[in-house]
Amino acid sequence: MKIRIITAFENLRMFLSAANDGEIELQELWQKYMIEPFWQEITQWAPFDQSFKQPPCVKEIELSEKQLAILSKIDVDAMHSEFTGVACALPLADDDDMLVYLYPLCDSDKTVKERQNGVVGTAVFGNVLIRINPLADNYLKWIPFVFAHEYHHNLWGHNWFILRGGQGVEGTFLESMITEGEADLFAESLFPELIPQWNRPFDSQTEKTLWERIKPVLFNTDPEIHAAYMFGDESKGLPWCMGYSFGKMIVTDYMKKHNNLSFSKLLDIPATQIFEKSRFHSYAAILSRKRAEMDSAPTICGKHMICRLTCRGGFYIRPVLRLCSSVFILRHGYSDVGRDDSARRGRRALQKHRKICP
Repeated sequence: MKIRIITAFENLRMFLSAANDGEIELQELWQKYMIEPFWQEITQWAPFDQSFKQPPCVKEIELSEKQLAILSKIDVDAMHSEFTGVACALPLADDDDMLVYLYPLCDSDKTVKERQNGVVGTAVFGNVLIRINPLADNYLKWIPFVFAHEYHHNLWGHNWFILRGGQGVEGTFLESMITEGEADLFAESLFPELIPQWNRPFDSQTEKTLWERIKPVLFNTDPEIHAAYMFGDESKGLPWCMGYSFGKMIVTDYMKKHNNLSFSKLLDIPATQIFEKSRFHSYAAILSRKRAEMDSAPTICGKHMICRLTCRGGFYIRPVLRLCSSVFILRHGYSDVGRDDSARRGRRALQKHRKICP
């Protein structure tokens, strides 16, 4: 697999020039220069509409011009070398390129600027979208970290959806926490000098109190519940990004008990097994009952069951391919193909899902 970096910076220049003319509304210009030229390629493997992930229009024209002056000086070749190093640490056997799009991020997003060093990413079915605010401190150092996090999400999805047809995926909040924990732990292993604020530890009493809040929603599959508990909701007493913190704690506990386990092998382990080896294992009895209930539940079409793969700029949904008979091909099309060349066929089968299961 090769990585291709595509920057939207030259298009940003055209957008800002047209915006200064003042004859057309900003949103229309943004769509023309920043979305339409790239979006079809970004979402080429997506089995359903991804427009909710489109980068929002920047409206601070003067600040955006300052951003552009900085972004234009990014050494893309050096960044490509760093991204390639990430991929070498956890290889993906795939004939298709992984496309990484670099977009500007509005300076008014203070959470990302102040707590995430101005960089936020999302995985888009095998590709990666990274938005950058170069006016934030140390933004350049965090771009490879965010790429590593989203790259891991793509590998997790490849492993569980493309190669396994979604079998073993449950779509629970517990699973979402653990996939985030794995992604962050992988990124931190490559960039140990970077300490994400969203993974800050809690004191023992706070950890205990918050865990009591999390326990009732561990097996919840509601996107709104996931968002509140993953990203936090201060109006409900849920700290910022608490789900990330607990996800990393759970995965870290597991890795401490399996010192020689590689990140590649970790990808193969179901979230429930990782959870059972964590400090929160006393909840395992309830876990076993819940898992039995889920295993006995009727299988439904993946298009109508969703799980969250999250990014700190907002959550997104994707199909959980617990497949019904109408998409039988997706369940049985991979083991016969083999791990090395199944990605292309798997993704094309995913695209067909829209047609055979409306």
